[in-house]
Amino acid sequence: MIVAATASGTGATRHRPRTPWRARRGWLLLGVAAVAAVAAVAGLLLTGLPTSTQPVLVLRDVDTGTELHRRDVEVGERFELRHTHSVTRRAVVETFGVDDTPGLTLEGMVFDHPGPNLPTGPEQFGDRMTTFTVADGVYRVDHHGYPIGRVTIRVGTAPVDHTLAFDDGTTLRFLDLTRAGGGIELEVEPASASSIRD
Repeated sequence: MIVAATASGTGATRHRPRTPWRARRGWLLLGVAAVAAVAAVAGLLLTGLPTSTQPVLVLRDVDTGTELHRRDVEVGERFELRHTHSVTRRAVVETFGVDDTPGLTLEGMVFDHPGPNLPTGPEQFGDRMTTFTVADGVYRVDHHGYPIGRVTIRVGTAPVDHTLAFDDGTTLRFLDLTRAGGGIELEVEPASASSIRD
């Protein structure tokens, strides 16, 4: 014999009162809004829109345009390009800076032996004249923060060893990025979400 379940019996189905459509619609709209907000944030990050005003030093292969390295820098920061002169076999240090455009500036040069392609006195750079001094056998050239935008350097062989040296003690050897004889272009550009990798 089959016993039919009644409202008071153990087999009874209890019905919850239905949520009014307006309440359900509110939760649905809230969920849609949350998904849209997450998608918008992800879209901004993926499109590479700037998320920081900190400039970035970018190194590119001159021949291919391939990006070889990038590094966050700060306005007012200076760094050095160190190498051994291919003729004199003496150290040459060129100093670059970052201005607030942001851009690359030429700050100065130091060497202790004259040689080909090295200055022998003050030179005109645009509307500025360099300051050239010799003291205790050291030649110093001050470019007074001359804005250069970007600079191209032809990478020397291992004895020349072009290397960037930064204030935090890190160095970047050009021969670790490309071959001798290759060209590397240095440029400072604004940071973007797609560019912050190193």
